Amino acid sequence: MGAELWIYKTPGFSNNEPSLYGNLLLSSTTTGVAFAVDRVAGKVAWTTQLADSSSTDCGYPAAHKDVFVVGAVFGADPRIAGGGNQKVFGLDVNTGHKLWEYAPDNVVWNFSPL
Repeated sequence: MGAELWIYKTPGFSNNEPSLYGNLLLSSTTTGVAFAVDRVAGKVAWTTQLADSSSTDCGYPAAHKDVFVVGAVFGADPRIAGGGNQKVFGLDVNTGHKLWEYAPDNVVWNFSPL
């Protein structure tokens, strides 16, 4: 049987699937915060406020080559029942520093950069 090693209280409600990258667990919250937790120690590595809010749909943010790609900025698309994110961000996976942001023509829904 496995034993619980740690619990991390996310900085807001998290509806996104967490992603593992090296020793980090990465995800984001509906309060517009992206975060990284050391998956061995259970301690916060960084948090970055991207927006005032993010969508309540289920996203799948992920990292590749030290860039964590995640959606934020709650949007509304009249073609769907509300939600989605208006922007996509690239963050330095080790520091949470914003490297870039992109505003697509339409909101991203259940964003999955895999």
